[in-house]
Amino acid sequence: MNTTTARREATKDLKARKAPRGVYALRCMATRQVWVDASANLTAARNGLWFFLQNGLHRDAVLQGAWRAHGEQAFRYEVLETLEDTVSDLAAADLLQGKKNEWAAKVKALPIGV
Repeated sequence: MNTTTARREATKDLKARKAPRGVYALRCMATRQVWVDASANLTAARNGLWFFLQNGLHRDAVLQGAWRAHGEQAFRYEVLETLEDTVSDLAAADLLQGKKNEWAAKVKALPIGV
């Protein structure tokens, strides 16, 4: 197989793969604060979260303040729960919102962005 064909196959496989959907927590180890959110793409959520926090652009003033005060090393990103691939995209939005609320209550967390 030549490199062009291999590249096309790899691209096709990547596009066919579903992004992991679920609920995640961001924990500040210094203050013990926990923030919870849900996303249809957990990988993109983590990357976006880190980008905004590192650049001082996050909309959550309390979270951004904790990041500024304690630095990136004090924070842990943790996936709390993922949805099965069999859950339809339409059902996933409502399910994620419910699971986000459940986890926020369970770990006594703040929602991200409020």
